[in-house]
Amino acid sequence: MREILMQGRELTDEHISLAHNILKKQFPHIDGLQSPLLAQTNGFIPVQHEGIQIHHVPERSHWVTSSCCGQHISVYDSKEAGFQLSTSLSHQLALIYRLAVEDDSEDDDDGNDPINLFVQKPYVQQQRGGSDCGLFAIAFAVHLAFGDNLSTLQFDQALMRRHLLKCFQQKEMMPFPQMTKTTAHRPKRLRGVMIELCRWCLMPETFAATVKCQKCDDWCHLKCARPILPTRSKKWTCGNCK
Repeated sequence: MREILMQGRELTDEHISLAHNILKKQFPHIDGLQSPLLAQTNGFIPVQHEGIQIHHVPERSHWVTSSCCGQHISVYDSKEAGFQLSTSLSHQLALIYRLAVEDDSEDDDDGNDPINLFVQKPYVQQQRGGSDCGLFAIAFAVHLAFGDNLSTLQFDQALMRRHLLKCFQQKEMMPFPQMTKTTAHRPKRLRGVMIELCRWCLMPETFAATVKCQKCDDWCHLKCARPILPTRSKKWTCGNCK
């Protein structure tokens, strides 16, 4: 782990998990901080309070950080590629933050209508080079735990790896070194995307096979449909249209 860190190579899930474990002990009131390997088995446990999580995005071979404060879910990405959330990241965000979803729809008894998970993407410092995404993801998580506004921070990228090594050695996460003369981030509007979720399981449409109501086109995961449908081709009517 030390060699990978100090040789400038991309960090692994071991580095991320170690940072998570140290942060858990340091900030026990913060939820999340689960092993990134849980993404492979959809094993994330939904957060109950404010949460922070570092995610691996396999489609981009990339690390990003997310947070939930109240019902505000944010993704912090040091190497932006627009604001299209990958399928894997959408699933991870839903698994971790689905209990924080605000249901703005009217209360009803059938519970078939989809609801939405709104994810915003604040502008943060962009990394130089292609191997420091995990480094920035950890720095973002640390400063979120300390309550900092990431949009105002400018890290000294040349010092970040040695600083992280020191944190690991001392088993304490400390604020990352910043530039003495910061360059103001370009002003940007806060961007966001809506992830539509199945009301029954609170997961995105892409999580499993779906069926649509033959009358109103509302959708539901096949396994969540009531009654359980034996095949995807069988007609289904949602509770609102029955």
